[in-house]
Amino acid sequence: MNRRRIFDRTSATVLAVLVHVVLIGVLLVSLDWSPNVTDAPAAPIQAVVLDEQRIAAEMAEIEREERQERERENERLEAMDRAAREAREQRIAEEQRLASLQDELSEVRREHEETLRARSQEEESRLDELLREQQARLDRIEKLKREETEITMEQEAELARLAVENAALEEQQRRIEEQKALAEQARDRAVEDRKRIEEETRRIEERKQQAEAEKRRVEEEARRVEEQKRRAEEEKQRAEEEARRIEEQQQRAEAEKRRAEEEARRIEEQKRVAEQEAQRAEEEKRRAEEERRAEEEKRALESALAQEEAEFESARRRLRDELLAEYSALIKAAVERSWIRPSGAPAHLTCTVKVLQIPSGDVLDVRIIKSSGDQAFDQSVVTAVWKSSPLPPPRDPDLFRRELQFVFDPEG
Repeated sequence: MNRRRIFDRTSATVLAVLVHVVLIGVLLVSLDWSPNVTDAPAAPIQAVVLDEQRIAAEMAEIEREERQERERENERLEAMDRAAREAREQRIAEEQRLASLQDELSEVRREHEETLRARSQEEESRLDELLREQQARLDRIEKLKREETEITMEQEAELARLAVENAALEEQQRRIEEQKALAEQARDRAVEDRKRIEEETRRIEERKQQAEAEKRRVEEEARRVEEQKRRAEEEKQRAEEEARRIEEQQQRAEAEKRRAEEEARRIEEQKRVAEQEAQRAEEEKRRAEEERRAEEEKRALESALAQEEAEFESARRRLRDELLAEYSALIKAAVERSWIRPSGAPAHLTCTVKVLQIPSGDVLDVRIIKSSGDQAFDQSVVTAVWKSSPLPPPRDPDLFRRELQFVFDPEG
């Protein structure tokens, strides 16, 4: 647009100079430069001199105005170049800042995705491990419960058997005590019989000398005494045998009692082991509860991360929409600055324009895809778009579109 304006003004200046040169040439040709042999009055010569002076003055004034115009044009061009350089530098700085922000955003997004992926993999691995451990613990708990049930049943059966055996042992001990009491009584009777036999033998020996008649009675009494003695010996042997049997029963009772005590200790140890298993099961239950809480915390963390990701994506979309709106506003403002309202064009006219551009912003083609109904208005919009080339670039290069379509509404 600036080049076209400069060209138009330069053309106008050159055309004006040419017009003045032609006028001067016409004036010079119209003058009579041949010598006059007659005496001519002084007035015509003075008029020619005055015309030349006036033309020279006009030429000088024209040259001065043209020089001033060129100086003003140069100053304006320099100002426009400075503004263009400043705008270009500002655009380059803005593009660099946007590229830096884009790189930072990409880096943050990449780090965020890597963190999420690594955290997700770690959480999944730990969750799988926890699930396997939990399943193994549940299996062990079920096995321990079954063993505990079996041990409890065995303990109950063993306790019942021990109770029966204890009652039998108590009864047997009572019988042994009674037999011991009987054995003591038999031993006492045997001692008394021995004493009595000895006393009777002594009396028989004394009476043996008394009378022959008493001899048969004595012999009979001696046989009876021998028989009693034999029976006493047998009774003594039986008592000793009974005592030995009672002693063996006592030893067996002691051994049975020791075995019962050992069994009771074994049952107590099994009970202690069962309590330890129950404590371990409780610990497993507590760990399972902690794992459940960890799973809930993981789900809460994943939900928070998903919400954060959604907020980040929403912010990115809002930023993209804002940049798109800014890009559209820049293009519209550039076209409006270059637009000149056609004379006689009614107000509130709008048209839809389709523009084909390259990444540098240079316009390749302009078309009206929805006319305003006024040919002059549509053509003025097309001319304004061409004058606005190159179009301003977007702040984000990713927002660049080779084909643009917008509604031109100067009153909007």
